[in-house]
Amino acid sequence: LWKEGVEDPIFDVSHDEVSKETYIHQGFQAENRAFIDAVKLGAPLHNSISDGAKTMALADRIYASTINE
Repeated sequence: LWKEGVEDPIFDVSHDEVSKETYIHQGFQAENRAFIDAVKLGAPLHNSISDGAKTMALADRIYASTINE
């Protein structure tokens, strides 16, 4: 955390200093839990490649529309 006019940060901490349990504070635990639950239930995954493909197609259409203006 930086304060205007001060050369050094007024608060500087890394993830390791906060917790050695990076799987919790970086989201890995929740991500893994969601994956396991989906597999156990036979449900679609929260983040799937088909969703990613739809998102990229939308981004491509938006980008193309800005070029043709």
